[in-house]
Amino acid sequence: MNEVKRYRIRRQKKKSYREGIRAKKPNEIWHIDITEIQIRGDQRFYLQMIVDNYSRAIMSWCLSDRKDLRVSLKTIKRSLWEGGLPEFLMSDGGRENVNFEVGKLLLGRGISQLIAKADVQFSNSMIEAVFKKLKGVVNFSRIRTQQGLKRAIGQFVRQYNFVFPHSRLQGAIPFERLHREFDILEFRARVREKRLELTRLRSVDYQRCGKCLLAV
Repeated sequence: MNEVKRYRIRRQKKKSYREGIRAKKPNEIWHIDITEIQIRGDQRFYLQMIVDNYSRAIMSWCLSDRKDLRVSLKTIKRSLWEGGLPEFLMSDGGRENVNFEVGKLLLGRGISQLIAKADVQFSNSMIEAVFKKLKGVVNFSRIRTQQGLKRAIGQFVRQYNFVFPHSRLQGAIPFERLHREFDILEFRARVREKRLELTRLRSVDYQRCGKCLLAV
């Protein structure tokens, strides 16, 4: 009509991703990866983290102005000291992770090393998701110095591990899952009680509003 054309938006089929490797218990599989972070003034730093597959908890992290072997050794030693002993350590094929010194450190403790996309496919996306969240916080904060970046990372790790529940963990906090302190039935009961309480309060407010309208 009147030569008016209506263009319809084509619905794109949602892209489906294959689920990566999943551990059945804490400290079974650890992921290690490194990412580059740029702050204001074109300063570049390298952050390396280790994440537990089962609980998604950040076991340790290390920030450096270099991407080399020392960062990997320092991060792994911190995790072993704080988190326990994993069965497998999964990394990409970067030279900072796959080398004689790292292999010696792992074999001396009975830890097997797996290479992402070589030994196992769809495997390192878990730690990459953590990096994505962290970079969003860093970019929003407009950090200018290395010390400021360290503080921001430390605060993010504390909140990620001990404060915010994770949807993939059915509402558990990563460290609750790591230490097996999360009861899914108790959590669901608390959520149900909270919803019932909110429904009751909304009903009371509605009744009060009705009384006000009648009074007018």
